[in-house]
Amino acid sequence: MRIAVLGTGNGGMAAAGHLALEGHEIRLWGRTRANFAALLLEQGAGSGRGRLEVKSIEHSGDAEIALVTDDIAKALDGAELILVPAPAYSHDDIALAFAPHVREGQVVTFMPGNFSSVSARRILDAAGAPPIPLLGTATLPYGARRSPGREVVIALRTAINPAAALPASRNSEAVAVLKRAYPEVVEASDVLDVALLNPNLPIHSSLMVTNAGPIEHFGEEYDMHADGTTPATLRVIYSIDRERIAVREALGYGAPHYEQETYYDKSRQGEGLFGRAASTLVEESGLWRERLSMDHRYLDEDIAYGVSLISEAGRVAGVPTPTTDSLIQVASVLRGLELRGRGRNLAMLGLNGLSPEQLRAKLR
Repeated sequence: MRIAVLGTGNGGMAAAGHLALEGHEIRLWGRTRANFAALLLEQGAGSGRGRLEVKSIEHSGDAEIALVTDDIAKALDGAELILVPAPAYSHDDIALAFAPHVREGQVVTFMPGNFSSVSARRILDAAGAPPIPLLGTATLPYGARRSPGREVVIALRTAINPAAALPASRNSEAVAVLKRAYPEVVEASDVLDVALLNPNLPIHSSLMVTNAGPIEHFGEEYDMHADGTTPATLRVIYSIDRERIAVREALGYGAPHYEQETYYDKSRQGEGLFGRAASTLVEESGLWRERLSMDHRYLDEDIAYGVSLISEAGRVAGVPTPTTDSLIQVASVLRGLELRGRGRNLAMLGLNGLSPEQLRAKLR
C-alpha cells in the first residue's frame, strides 16, 4: 500500500522503517524539519526520498522512504492508509493539519487510539471533510526508540492489537485495510473498547508515581521498567488493572481483557498483546534507560488521556475506581498540574450524561 505516517517520534520512525521493509510505499510527515532532516538522502533539501536504518527483533536493514516531508498534503496524496503513531496529546493538532486534505476512500488510524477518534471526528466534520472511518488501536505496535540521526531500534512488536473504527458500523471494512499493514490486528467492538485495552495505562502511570524518588534522583540513568518494577509497584499495577476490567465488564465489553498478568507472568505472555517474553525484552534491551522527569509523557499522556478515561468510564458504568482516582491525584501533585482535566473528558466530546447503552450506540 501507499501509507502516510504522520509523526517523526519513536512510533512514527518505527512504523515508517518497519512498513517500508515490508514493501509498502511510505510517505513520512513531520511538523518540524529538524526532526527528520537526517533522513533525507539529499541533504539540505526541504523534502524528498529518505533512508532509515532499522534494527529490529524481526529483521533489520536500510529502509527506503519514498517521501520525507513537512508538507502534509503531499504526504496524504494517494495514501490508502494514514497512520498517526504519536502521543495522544498531539492527535488533535495532527487532525487539524490533515483535515483539509483527507479524501473519500482513505482510512485514518490513531496508534494508540486513546479515544482520539471521537475528537478527530468533530475536527473533520467542522472542516467539511468526508466521513472517512477513524480507527484506533489498543497500543502502538512497537516498543521502540529512535536516535537523533536516522536509526530506529525496535525491541518488541505486537502479537495482537485490537482495533475499531468510528463509527463502529464500519469496523469490518476499516480493519481490513489496517490488517494489510498489520496482520496481527483483530477487530474490537468500538473505540472505547479499544481505549480501555491500552496496556500502558496501568504500567506507565504506576511506575512513574511509585518511582518518583529514583526518577528525580538518577535522571537519565534510570530504567523504571528494569529497576522499578518491584512487588509493591506490581500490586498497584494489578489494582488499577482490576478496576479497568470491572469498568469494561460493566460497560458490556467482554473478554479478552488482556490482563496485566499477560505481560508480566511468563506463563501467560502468549495470551498478551506483545506475546512471549514481552517484559523480558523491555527490561533486557536497555532502551528504556533514559531521561525521565515528572513532566514526561508517561504522565501527560497516560494519566491525562488514558487513566482519567478509566475513571470517567467508571462513573458512567457506576463502578468505583479508588486506586485509579488516587493515582491520578498523586500524579497531579507530583506533576504540579491537574492532570484529570488536562486531557479529554466526555463532556468536551459531547458524550456526557449518557448511559452505557446510549454511549455505545452513539459510538456505533
